[in-house]
Amino acid sequence: MKSNNQRGIISFLAVIFISMLLIVITTGFVRIMLNDERQSSDYDLSARAFYIAEQGVEDAVTKIDSGTVVLDSCEDASILSTEPETPEVTCQYVSQDNITAQDSLAPGESAVISLKDADPSLSYIEIRWHTEPFSSGALTAYGTNPSPSNRPAAIKASAVSYPTTSFGSSNIVRRTFSLWPSSSSFSSNSVSGSSNDQALETTSNCSGTNFSNYGFYCRARLTGFNVSARDYVLNMKLFNTNVSTHFEVLGYDASGDQVSINTNVYQIDATGRAGDVFRRVLATYNSGDEPVVAKNFGYDYVIYSDTDVCKDLRIERYYTGELREASVEDPGC
Repeated sequence: MKSNNQRGIISFLAVIFISMLLIVITTGFVRIMLNDERQSSDYDLSARAFYIAEQGVEDAVTKIDSGTVVLDSCEDASILSTEPETPEVTCQYVSQDNITAQDSLAPGESAVISLKDADPSLSYIEIRWHTEPFSSGALTAYGTNPSPSNRPAAIKASAVSYPTTSFGSSNIVRRTFSLWPSSSSFSSNSVSGSSNDQALETTSNCSGTNFSNYGFYCRARLTGFNVSARDYVLNMKLFNTNVSTHFEVLGYDASGDQVSINTNVYQIDATGRAGDVFRRVLATYNSGDEPVVAKNFGYDYVIYSDTDVCKDLRIERYYTGELREASVEDPGC
């Protein structure tokens, strides 16, 4: 009798142990399933919120093109919903604050910046460049070597202008400035004048103070702009043949307040909501024909030959964000 009771107790305890083990295993599986489901739901809501924010950007572009956009306000988008559980664009903010030109220059490249669509109050521009540290001794005279690797880049900046009402060779003015890095005091150079193709050699201020204040070591200023009467195009190219540099071009009015160098460029900030998930999309939209910075690649040169020239051509271009490359070789090469 005692033996049967012991066996019964042991069986009962085994059943309890197995039941508890099954409960733990089942609870673990349920928790994993719920977690996976939650992650899948969060991912789905995040993706929906992102696409809704993109809709907010597209809606802002439509308003810009139709002239109905409201600037500097968290404007309700036309695709908003009043239902709390319905996906919506919670904020659509469009601004045009102080558009600048930012890019980089490599040997053989030139950057073209059109000021045709600049703010009407533009009076002068400031060119800033070079972000790598250098020793103070590197700012000594360049002499006959314009390409030392331990010094900031020297820039050739050409400002070409013509009257807004007419265009012809007789009324085009080009003033070219050789911006040589130096530790001299900051100076200004005027683009105004009536003589064609004036070349001016000047120095630019380069210092650690500039880098602390602006993020660039070198600064130069071009003044005398009159965008209400003339259209301007700025072309920049490096004198140095073995250095590259980042640059920024900023516009200012006569009072020294920063203004936009391209009034057709808008910054769009749209936030989408799906459930309790928010996604934000920032975009830049140019409603005009002129890019802020146009780049020309390659060296400026022409080959003359009295005999046949063997060609090995390589074409590189940016296409939909990817670098596509093709090459054509002459069979005789």
